Amino acid sequence: MPIGSEAMALAIGSEFTPVTASEEAAHQASSSEFNEAAAAEASSEDTKEVDDAMSMPPKLSLCLILCMAFLTCANLVIVIPTATGYAQVLGGNSTLSGLLIGVTPILASFGVFGTYWVVKRSSFSTVIQCLNFGVVCGNILYALAELTGWPFTILFARSLIGFCGGLVIPPFYITQVVGIKRRSEVMFYFSAANVLGMAAGPLFAWLVEEVVHRLQIENLVWNTFTAPGWFMAAMYLIYMLLFSLLFQEPPATPAMLSTKAKEPESRPGTGPSPLELVDQRHTSLLGPIVCIWVTTVAGILNTCCEVYAVKMAQDYWGWTIANSALFLSAIVFVAGAVNLLMGRLTSKSQVDQLGLLLASLLAGASAVLLLDYGLDSLAEQVAVFALGLTLLLSSINVARSFAMPLATKLVPLKRKQRTSLWAMIGMSMGRGCGAILGSALTRATFGYVALGFCLSAALSVAACQRKLKIDERAG
Repeated sequence: MPIGSEAMALAIGSEFTPVTASEEAAHQASSSEFNEAAAAEASSEDTKEVDDAMSMPPKLSLCLILCMAFLTCANLVIVIPTATGYAQVLGGNSTLSGLLIGVTPILASFGVFGTYWVVKRSSFSTVIQCLNFGVVCGNILYALAELTGWPFTILFARSLIGFCGGLVIPPFYITQVVGIKRRSEVMFYFSAANVLGMAAGPLFAWLVEEVVHRLQIENLVWNTFTAPGWFMAAMYLIYMLLFSLLFQEPPATPAMLSTKAKEPESRPGTGPSPLELVDQRHTSLLGPIVCIWVTTVAGILNTCCEVYAVKMAQDYWGWTIANSALFLSAIVFVAGAVNLLMGRLTSKSQVDQLGLLLASLLAGASAVLLLDYGLDSLAEQVAVFALGLTLLLSSINVARSFAMPLATKLVPLKRKQRTSLWAMIGMSMGRGCGAILGSALTRATFGYVALGFCLSAALSVAACQRKLKIDERAG
């Protein structure tokens, strides 16, 4: 055999040395260990995704955030029973009383932008405490407005309360900290806190008026009209103390980091990565717009119904401030209880689209009871009006509770914050417009206006059902 052939044979033989049984067993064992480690890693990733989807903040912290929503709404409506009288004392009219209620949520819409920008760059606790201090100052100024004798003092005070109200804080906190599978449930609790705050506001007004009459102290600083300002300032000071002691700042979540995180870039010449292909898909804006419109309608109808209910009780039925406040409080309390119950019922299910459609249709049907049927008996008028108002407020707030979390599920993760922001702006602007609208409506027009808004919400939801599909990139 030639020398070159011998060298080649030796080289081939050395390269393909026969593998022993022990070496083959060791190789199979290491391969098995690698597969098990990969499976364990995949399982841990799946578990982490499930945990993120079901994540919840500490209960005390969540309760404090919901209490903020409760106080914000109570602060908005506590002046409704006395707004007309306070405006007249300062030389105003019914238009001023409507502005007195409506300016707070309208200014809250402008405050939403500043609050949203600051809370993304600072801690929740710092922002919330600063906003609460501004609300305390606004309530004290509202209580001292009669000393100035200038009607625009109360408008400035209520504007400061609205600007510092922090309407965007609770939904922003919920969308950032609560997992996507628990978000609808917690949004129901948020909606219930809003509605219960609207129920507590008139109740607080009645309580404060009783205290004023019992103490028999009437002056420019302490009377029926100024006492709500002092009461809410005291409530916010107590809340600030509890918040500083009990609130736990949430850790950074994927939703919080989504605006800073960058998608993996594809290598030159290899084309876009799978994540880039998924993110480049077109997202329809029609679904989120419909949800935002429902929240806007809910804001309009909530304050419009409350302002008109007090006007109906005092101007048409001849009731006192205390009786009209208790009447309104009882109706709104039932609506809040319905939201709490629905939150528990929907905690284990994902029925946002169907629930939004059914609640919107029920709101339209309820508005029919608010039409003027020319009833002669006062008892019949009160019964029909109370039934229609209770059903309307209950159903439209349930629709809002479905619409707000659904809006954030229809868009990719990086657009969730902005969608939540616009939903809150729509709701706060709706509240402001509803307060002004409620002070201007009459028996002949109130029912038709309410019916029109409800039908617009129901028809838009029904027409866009195909666009209300959850985006798999919602996260």
